[in-house]
Amino acid sequence: MIERFDNYYRITSARASWWDYGWNGAYYVTICAKYMECVFGDVVAVPKPHVRLSDAGRIVYEHWGEIPDHFPYVELGEFVVMPNHMHGIVIIDRPDNDAQSWVRYVPPNRLRVVTASDFHTLDRRNIVETPNLGVSPNPVVSNLHVPRIQTHRDLSEHSPPPPVPTNDKSRRWKPGTLSVIINQFKRKCTMEIRKTMVHFDWQSRFHDHIIRDADEFHRITKYIRNNPANWKDDKFYPRGERGLK
Repeated sequence: MIERFDNYYRITSARASWWDYGWNGAYYVTICAKYMECVFGDVVAVPKPHVRLSDAGRIVYEHWGEIPDHFPYVELGEFVVMPNHMHGIVIIDRPDNDAQSWVRYVPPNRLRVVTASDFHTLDRRNIVETPNLGVSPNPVVSNLHVPRIQTHRDLSEHSPPPPVPTNDKSRRWKPGTLSVIINQFKRKCTMEIRKTMVHFDWQSRFHDHIIRDADEFHRITKYIRNNPANWKDDKFYPRGERGLK
């Protein structure tokens, strides 16, 4: 949810109080630069719309791709670094998750885009001019959903809601939750970017959406992939300041 105040945008807390963000599932995440400043680069139109990353944008791109290095039960779906924000899909798939945990949707392995080993094999020399940033070579994305055998309780549209946890703060910051993953990523980026851009900062919060099913996973993947081409219509587009060049 985006709210406007003092001519700036902020992302309000969107944590679902009924969900444990350490449970297995696919999460669509949006993180914005403070005051929506375009510090991560530009969107250029030639040869086709893509992101031309700044040094700060390259740092964000690199650290996002390295998340599975630090959290081995995490894989990444599609992601893109835009001029003043980034979108990405984080897949938590911990095989030893608590047997009492719930599962929303975990895509089959062949639908996942970047693992730690995949990311390190990418040709980073062309990151700045790569149209589909965050996509491993020849990713296979299909509309055919192959059911995955779950060892936990699947949460379908007809399932009863999971129990409401009693201690939201301790649940949010326990090891392995989405908040811990994102905040470590933000902290590492901030420390490195501030070496040359001392006033850099992120919005204090991030927005997440728990992906419900395969169809939604594909829709969000397509949206992220096409984000540079649709930059001028994006709600984060800085009107009158910077756009397609």
